[in-house]
Amino acid sequence: SSLQNAFYYLARHASEAYRPIAAGRYSVASFVDGRDNRFLPSRGKVAFVKRPTKQQVWMIGQCGGRFLQEPWIDLVRLQRAEWVDLVPELMNVFHREDQVGWRLAVYCFIGKQISLWANIMRPHLFTYFLLFGLSLAHEPREFTADQFDTQVKQKEYTLVMFYAPWCGHCKRLKPDYEAAAKVLHASKENVQLARVDCTTQESLCTKFGVGGYPTLKFFKNGDLVSDYSGSRDKDGLIRFMNQRSQPASKSILSPDKLKELLDSEAALNQPVVITYAKSETDAWLKTFTDLAGEMLDDVIFGHVFDPSLADLSDSNRVRLLRPKNLHTKMEESAVSYDGDLSASELKNWIMKHGFGFVGYRSRENTKFFPQDNLLVLYNNISIAQHPKGVNYYRNRLIKLAKTLEDTPPKLTYAYSYSADFSHELADLGHESAEEFPFVAIFSAGKKYKLGKYEPGAFVEFVTKFKSGALTPYLKSEPIPTKQDGPAIKAVALNFDEVVNNPQKDVFIMFHAPWCGHCKQLMPKFESLATTLKNEPTLSLVVYDATANDVPSPFTVTGFPTLYFVPKNAKNNPKSYEGNREEEDLLKYLAKESTDGLVGYDRQGMPKREEL
Repeated sequence: SSLQNAFYYLARHASEAYRPIAAGRYSVASFVDGRDNRFLPSRGKVAFVKRPTKQQVWMIGQCGGRFLQEPWIDLVRLQRAEWVDLVPELMNVFHREDQVGWRLAVYCFIGKQISLWANIMRPHLFTYFLLFGLSLAHEPREFTADQFDTQVKQKEYTLVMFYAPWCGHCKRLKPDYEAAAKVLHASKENVQLARVDCTTQESLCTKFGVGGYPTLKFFKNGDLVSDYSGSRDKDGLIRFMNQRSQPASKSILSPDKLKELLDSEAALNQPVVITYAKSETDAWLKTFTDLAGEMLDDVIFGHVFDPSLADLSDSNRVRLLRPKNLHTKMEESAVSYDGDLSASELKNWIMKHGFGFVGYRSRENTKFFPQDNLLVLYNNISIAQHPKGVNYYRNRLIKLAKTLEDTPPKLTYAYSYSADFSHELADLGHESAEEFPFVAIFSAGKKYKLGKYEPGAFVEFVTKFKSGALTPYLKSEPIPTKQDGPAIKAVALNFDEVVNNPQKDVFIMFHAPWCGHCKQLMPKFESLATTLKNEPTLSLVVYDATANDVPSPFTVTGFPTLYFVPKNAKNNPKSYEGNREEEDLLKYLAKESTDGLVGYDRQGMPKREEL
């Protein structure tokens, strides 16, 4: 019918502009194509309504819109040429800045009493579609290789998720990504979230070096800025885009603005750094703003042109205020910077002083606490749950640690919520909630475990560490009393004996019991071990990297991971990246073996027995 065609035309052009996708059972397409005739009205009209009252909105649906004062456009009587003229007029309501507070209402009723209306709230571009009582959410756009350069420039700030439909991590991220897209579309006019399907847009994913799924990349004005490495949930995505779509350093022009900044929710857990700039063209302001852009995920930056607003001066141009949740009588809450006015110097100073003498280490700010001479007190109380409880232990730690500072090496001290670092506690052999607070030191790739915190034991623990008298903690299964399989099972406690044996080349498989790829490879690996069991200078070894610490210089970031360790180069293991069929593994070992294999030539072919 002409009515269906009219709505199809309008819906199609509106969706091209805003891509509204139905979140409920009935999409625009199913309505306009008549596949669900229960919801088709007998007539349809379009009206422009300026600031309707709640009563008017209700009456529109109930009484056919007779309370509206503006003229109606009757779609039934429109010719196709008139539809073409109507669509730009409707779209102008979305785009024109002078249409503040206007509503675009498309009403379909008479007998059915159904209404569709969208609320456009400039300047925030808040667009909210209701389709027969079902919300229309703004989903991330699908970018394609042939249009990517144009699509990514349509908004100033774009986050793109490169994904594969079969990827489990992508499926888990999808609801949060779509929810973030909806919120940002409603609140940020210059922001968009998009997706690229790497199974159909392979060239585009190759261009941007996508090596795994999902990979998220941030663009500004069409240019790639960085990969996204924040938390993969709705709040983390929204926070990331909000931070990047506003000035990195906030201009503070009054005491009220300064108070607003310091009282913000972000300032509860993030340091605030404020500088005095002499003018908008001050070279230092440019340097400071660039650093703010680099650190904006972790630090709040602001600048003043009146130094008296922030207790600054020509000789004291930068001031740092520690997170409000960490304020304590044991140390100053604000510190002044007296170093050179350079980005690198200021960054190093912020990294050192931002969270105080005993900082609160979270999953988001671990970069401030490198695991080199790092002492962590783990506890089952978080800063969000109980700030006073956290600061009680921080104060005790500050008091004791400061008495030990004169003896090198210097330590970095941190408090961490146990639930945020359960993986670290597992690696430290922590098993019981009764052991909290729990203390450990990380240094030079090794772990030192105190266990439950007690003041006297703590002082002794730190003193022994500084003197080199502590033995590192090693997570290990028991040494096997016998070897049941063709491949040798190594554990952390006998790793050096088995793998670093100078008489043997070693081919080692780091695996995890739950890993599906490991389960597929293990029979092939053991079969190969059986085939090569009589090789006098070669050992095939399996190692559960979830139950045992992985020693240096090995790096295991996924399972299975295979290394060839030559007998004369134990400190230089070679990562195996080839095919994982038994024949391929055999050919690799035949080629790499230090002295050659007894039973196979360098091509992996069986040697002929001499008659």
